[in-house]
Amino acid sequence: MNRRTSATIAVRTRLGVVAVALILAACAPTSSPAASATGGPSESPDGTPASTAAGEAIIVGALNPLTGEGGAYGAGMAAAIKIAVEEVNAAGGPLGRTVEVVYEDDATDPDQAVRGAEKLINVDGAQAILGTWASSSTLAVAPLTIEAGVIEMNTSGNPDITTLDDNDTVFRTGGSDKIQGAVIARAMYEQGTRRITILANQQAGTIGAAEAFQSTFEEEGGEVIELVVYADNQPSYRTEIQQVLATDPELVFLAGYQPDATIILREAFELGADVSWLSQLFAVNQQVVDTLGPEPVEGVQTYDLVADEEAEAYARLKAAYEDETGAPLLENIYAPLCYDQVILYALGVEMAGTTDGPAVGQAILEISRPPGEKVFSFAEGVELLREGMDIDYDGASGPIDFDDTGDQTPVMGIWQIVSGEFEFQGTSE
Repeated sequence: MNRRTSATIAVRTRLGVVAVALILAACAPTSSPAASATGGPSESPDGTPASTAAGEAIIVGALNPLTGEGGAYGAGMAAAIKIAVEEVNAAGGPLGRTVEVVYEDDATDPDQAVRGAEKLINVDGAQAILGTWASSSTLAVAPLTIEAGVIEMNTSGNPDITTLDDNDTVFRTGGSDKIQGAVIARAMYEQGTRRITILANQQAGTIGAAEAFQSTFEEEGGEVIELVVYADNQPSYRTEIQQVLATDPELVFLAGYQPDATIILREAFELGADVSWLSQLFAVNQQVVDTLGPEPVEGVQTYDLVADEEAEAYARLKAAYEDETGAPLLENIYAPLCYDQVILYALGVEMAGTTDGPAVGQAILEISRPPGEKVFSFAEGVELLREGMDIDYDGASGPIDFDDTGDQTPVMGIWQIVSGEFEFQGTSE
């Protein structure tokens, strides 16, 4: 059994005890020292923006999917950011400055994400925006953060994020769908599957996953019979399901989100579909099983990123997270990814000696990968940096080694639903 997961996983699902309103009330500062009475960033006596003046708080924006299709994960992501910021501040903060967080809900919607990012940058004076989840949100926000020269860190998967001309300011602590899709496509081929039809939501992240899967599966020698794309937020998908079933596939790869996956699996069961299914774990999770019951989801395979449960940083986050939320950390892989974003950003500011985005980005690249002394917390890292030493941060989500595009290769886990339980099948390691 791989050290990154238990044999039977309690699948990531909605943090029922962590209400969005409570997260916002508990986490958001009552006022931002970087905001003036007119709503714009204030200035220090020498004309320097307050967010960069020595001793002033560093403002960080948390732009999470507190509602919408990513709502099952957003509150936990915000909680992990809060925990990480508290750790950073308890250790004295980067450059001896405190970090303050302003929380915004992107509602898993690119238009709302843009509105949130504009407020965070132009009103709150945020030097970094952390925690965007949906690829459509990240791709919508990135032009704003790049132009403003602030760090953007996300857990999105769309391959287009890799090719952004970002001046070393955009990083994903998850993994590109191109990488994830390739890993899972090979796994399906190795299982003996040869003919697959893909059913994909039209959103950027799901289309990216579908196309990456198709490319690798066909390179391996398999056949993708058809790629069926469906519109988001429909009350029924029977037409698309019947189109898929007419292709007579061995397996259907469902690249979607939880609301549409729930409808699709229910309607496929009602239609008597005799076919195997594969989907991302964020789309077919415990809540889907609880909603549908065990029969409609029997045999469905799911995949997702997995964290290193034996990592020192994971154990520390686990205790604080479960105390903060009342929910198991194992239910939300995106929480440790967001926690690591905060630590990486804070260490990057310390190493760069500034909050200037491109300079911090260069520092993040260096501290995320060898060579350097292994560190597992901000407190460890900042002490060594102040001694003039090189560091290599390994986080709650596991080792993070960014390449020059701001991407990394994550570890993937595969599960199968058997009698309503998610049974672990293995990882990509």
